[in-house]
Amino acid sequence: MKLNINKDSILVVDLDQTLIFTNEANLLSYAEAIENILGIDFATLSFYALNGRFTFDSIKEILPNIQKDELELIKAEKIKNYKKYLKNTQINEDIIKCVLKFYNKNTIILLTNASRCRIRMLLKFYNLDFFSHIFFNKKGNKYRNLIEFFKLDAEKLIIFEDDKNEIKNALSVGILKENIMEISNE
Repeated sequence: MKLNINKDSILVVDLDQTLIFTNEANLLSYAEAIENILGIDFATLSFYALNGRFTFDSIKEILPNIQKDELELIKAEKIKNYKKYLKNTQINEDIIKCVLKFYNKNTIILLTNASRCRIRMLLKFYNLDFFSHIFFNKKGNKYRNLIEFFKLDAEKLIIFEDDKNEIKNALSVGILKENIMEISNE
């Protein structure tokens, strides 16, 4: 798909599985945290990785009786572990090449639901310092929140996104279908 990017376009790039492939590092970080906190080994969790991204919500799905304090300990431990698994991430060279073409001409926003700490680690690891802004979404529709926070015209946004639900969210706030580059992770 060819995007129509002009001088008024604002490029919005998702991080996980779009700009950087992070699923493996994410799973390994969580697996180690769960093993350290709960004593459940990686093999018990590895089947879950076949079904997509392992997230904080995934823990609650596979361990429905987990206590809130245990969840918080796992979350903190996962962030601590993440640094050693940065080598298990991979930059999406196609997206980097595309975005860098417009580095001096357009606003480029990194938009993410991920934690600030993990994002800072990844940006530093890959020396990615070309973003005009980084928007850390706390909850809800990240595209709606971005548009409202920066008072952006949805029709000027060019989106790079892998998650089908997030693409639906983008469309729901007026981002044009032809301005969405869906990233395949297959």
